[in-house]
Amino acid sequence: MGLHQQTAQAFLYKHLYGPGSNRVDANEFFSLENKKNPVKKAAVQFVDKTWGLEKKQKAAKFKKCWLAANMKSLV
Repeated sequence: MGLHQQTAQAFLYKHLYGPGSNRVDANEFFSLENKKNPVKKAAVQFVDKTWGLEKKQKAAKFKKCWLAANMKSLV
């Protein structure tokens, strides 16, 4: 394998499986450690963990506003 090919592979691996990518390679996914864990992990996770928090905050704000508006109309 040439130097250019090694550099290209390292670049792809870093961008696909590097920090903050929410992905693991097949070796880690099929590892014994993952199989023994009570909670199994997916090989590829495309979910941004901050997305759920934002949605929950928006839902709580919407509920608060909705309740305030509906309580005024009931009185």
